Amino acid sequence: MSRFFRLVWLFLLASMAGFLLESGESLWSLGYIQNRQGLLYGPFTPVYGTGAVVLALLWPMAERLNKGAAFLLATLSGTLVEYLWSWGQEVLFHTVFWDYHSFPLHLNGRVNLLFSLFWGVLGLAFWTWIWPGFQSLRLFSRRGLSLTGIALSLFLTGDIFLSAAALSRQAQRRENVAALTPLQLYLDETWSDEALSQQFPTMRHRS
Repeated sequence: MSRFFRLVWLFLLASMAGFLLESGESLWSLGYIQNRQGLLYGPFTPVYGTGAVVLALLWPMAERLNKGAAFLLATLSGTLVEYLWSWGQEVLFHTVFWDYHSFPLHLNGRVNLLFSLFWGVLGLAFWTWIWPGFQSLRLFSRRGLSLTGIALSLFLTGDIFLSAAALSRQAQRRENVAALTPLQLYLDETWSDEALSQQFPTMRHRS
């Protein structure tokens, strides 16, 4: 179980780091801090958390590779995570949180060469410094952090479920599907189209 909780903490911390990174990027590119949350509750950008977990799972392979091959593996795996996250969101909810059509050498606006290389750099740094130290921490075997890990797992599961439900309900509203269940009524009242637009300012709809 300690391995599972370690991955939960990794997902949480990497999602928070991604949120801070995206906030810094928005300040640099836009001149102000734009909310780049990917979930309804908490400062989380989960595509980074997902990428970090995938990199952790690829560690046994990466540690046997030279730097060049490891960089290529991190580039491809991070790019695949980003592409699948964007594609899945569009298929399920008819929305996208980022669009790279204005970037050179993009693929369907979901990924581009520059950010793919950035995944490679992040992956090398992760495998060289972050993950080895993270694995050596014995904190995750302690009862207190194990219980905290359970609480975080439940919180993240609920946050992901509600976020997906809110986006799914928004797609239903755009198709004029009436609210019938208590959950649908709650989402219409709490997470209206306007509220979701404020929460996710980069979100765009696609038919």
